[in-house]
Amino acid sequence: MNTQDWQHIHECSSQWALDVAAGVLRSQGIAVFVQRDQPIAGLDEGGSLYVHPDQAQQAEQILSAQQISDEELTALAMGTR
Repeated sequence: MNTQDWQHIHECSSQWALDVAAGVLRSQGIAVFVQRDQPIAGLDEGGSLYVHPDQAQQAEQILSAQQISDEELTALAMGTR
């Protein structure tokens, strides 16, 4: 998928946090494109979230209202919290 058609809105430091943040946006009706940073197979480097430009402001508001750190998102995704 071409990221030129999408607007970058957020970066996460782990795949777990990336999946949770994408899930939060999807649950609110926001279409999300997830680009994972995985320079070496098996190495968790997180990634970036992209949305359609017409939904970018709404998506940023949703994520900022959550005010959850990547570490907290990872803990929630792993069920350790």
